[in-house]
Amino acid sequence: MTLNSTSFRGAIALITGGNKGIGFETARQLGEQGLTVLIAARDKTRGEEAVRMLENENIQAKWVELDVTRQETIDNAAQQVFNDYGRLDILINNAGIRLEGLAKTDMNNNTEAYPSPSKAAQAIVHFATLPNDGPSGAFFDSEKNEMPW
Repeated sequence: MTLNSTSFRGAIALITGGNKGIGFETARQLGEQGLTVLIAARDKTRGEEAVRMLENENIQAKWVELDVTRQETIDNAAQQVFNDYGRLDILINNAGIRLEGLAKTDMNNNTEAYPSPSKAAQAIVHFATLPNDGPSGAFFDSEKNEMPW
């Protein structure tokens, strides 16, 4: 799939985690189509370096401080984009955070950053760590509409 450069030219795109990897390449590809790309990243040095690399390819780019785990930076980034551009046309949420291994992760402490995945992971870990007592089954009375557990 290719973008029709006339339909997106001049659009403002913010890419979280845009300073490296898939986020950077996404920014580069969008910039080549005439979009202004906002590189949202936690680290100023890395963010500004990504912007310099894009500008060397004649791409309009700007670094925006943003840490997806800190609400204050989210609010500040939104205000900065509004002040500078008055709008945001495209948001690509590419940023990820590295958590310690699942065995060490307290899912109750990560619900703000990842509410749905953390709840799903909590259920998966619960069922995955149940003792293996061999094959089992359950019968329930459909009249009562109750599950046996």
